[in-house]
Amino acid sequence: MSVPDTSRTPVREVASTSVAAAPRTSVSFPDPRHPVHLPPDICVWVCGHSLIFWAHKHAQESRWGNNLELVEHGIRLRWLGIRGMYWDQLLPTLHQASCFSAPVLILIHLGGNDLCKVKGVHLIRQMKSDLLFVACTFPRARMVWSHILPRRCWRDAHKPAAVERLPKRVNAEISKFVSMLGGLVLVHDLISVDCPGLFRPDGVHLSVIGLNIFLSVLQDLIGSCFGR
Repeated sequence: MSVPDTSRTPVREVASTSVAAAPRTSVSFPDPRHPVHLPPDICVWVCGHSLIFWAHKHAQESRWGNNLELVEHGIRLRWLGIRGMYWDQLLPTLHQASCFSAPVLILIHLGGNDLCKVKGVHLIRQMKSDLLFVACTFPRARMVWSHILPRRCWRDAHKPAAVERLPKRVNAEISKFVSMLGGLVLVHDLISVDCPGLFRPDGVHLSVIGLNIFLSVLQDLIGSCFGR
């Protein structure tokens, strides 16, 4: 993540009296009658299936850390990754998480596991309905749709060739819909089935290299949303 150019960052005026005008011996302390309220942390929810689960685990065990090196900017992530998660688990998962700090950003990476189970047209219809519900339930949070990733192997697919074409169709439809809702779209152009090293031997989950690429893109997007 690039370091912002602080030379052009506007400095907020704290007080009208110049610091140089104060006596050298003066020392000021906070007035207990007027406590200083620091701004609350920016809470970001990252929800999804195994990719989110393993990305979180890798982040915790590496230089990224749980908050992707964004905690110094007041940004904290709440990971809602469930292995084997299907689309119909999205709303219950977000409902359970609502007892925590309210999010200002909700990133959703889900739907890949459903492509072998549900017809594309039915899945897209359900996804749009649920995403509209999410937008209405969390009106103060901005939604981010994370593109369904390609896979080198679509397990349980009766017609693998047909399933391979579905991610592009679903991504296009949902990206357009989320944008209409005022949300953002996270694209993963650097992750391709033409690069075997980005995947584990199962052809489904990302390798360490693939996870690092995913986390880097995620970090950049979250940071840019808040001018970091």
